[in-house]
Amino acid sequence: MATILFKSFTKNQPALTPNVRSTRFQRLRLDTKIKKRAAVSVFLIFILILGLTLTYLFRSQSIVVQKYDLVKINYQMWESDSRKNYNVLSPLYDYIIWITMIPITENSTLGLILGLYDNLLESQKYYKSDLIWLDKCIDQDRNGIDDLSGEPALSFGNSTDLYFNTYLIIKFEVLDIEKT
Repeated sequence: MATILFKSFTKNQPALTPNVRSTRFQRLRLDTKIKKRAAVSVFLIFILILGLTLTYLFRSQSIVVQKYDLVKINYQMWESDSRKNYNVLSPLYDYIIWITMIPITENSTLGLILGLYDNLLESQKYYKSDLIWLDKCIDQDRNGIDDLSGEPALSFGNSTDLYFNTYLIIKFEVLDIEKT
């Protein structure tokens, strides 16, 4: 019975000749070569894009605020008390201004209070500070040291300053940096 079924099955199926076999294997070999080339090409394109991206990232150095730079900031300042209370709706200053990065210890008229100067230094463009509480101080000789406590004088400490010996809260955002 098995031989009869096998003979009837082989009559219905075309005979495989060596030409048919080699064509099928050649097609498979050709398809495999195309797939390998496509895979290698995609891999090389991926490596190229990755290399270009990493090169761009390493070459583009971030610009940070340094001494004597001209910096545009959105600056807010509030008067406070010893418990850090302040009226958020009534700031003393709320301006967008250009400032030169000079500490008040070097230039008493154009210099920045040390609390603002120290926090601005090394910040990048679009940096937003948190609220910064500055203790009141007395620094008549403008050397950056509180005359009474010996701590850094971060606020206005000279008796000629408008906010002399006053608790302050400041906040700023760096909008632009011009290197000098």
